[in-house]
Amino acid sequence: MKGELLQELRRDKGLSQKQLGALLSVSPFTISSYECGHSDPDDEAKVKLAKIFDISPRLPAGAGAQAMLVPARRLLHIPAR
Repeated sequence: MKGELLQELRRDKGLSQKQLGALLSVSPFTISSYECGHSDPDDEAKVKLAKIFDISPRLPAGAGAQAMLVPARRLLHIPAR
């Protein structure tokens, strides 16, 4: 998950780094580290983030085992004809 995206989602939800850290059982420093791109959430944290922000954990083609979180509102929806 890109740090900027995490920060945007957190702010949209009205959460502070301290509040999000409490939900993930990590420190606010860890949240800051995710948002700055210095570290990535582990798989357990990614699942929790998906639930908190109502997003889908997605595995892009060619990404191997590295999961990426994509906000549902940003997915491209093509209407059926």
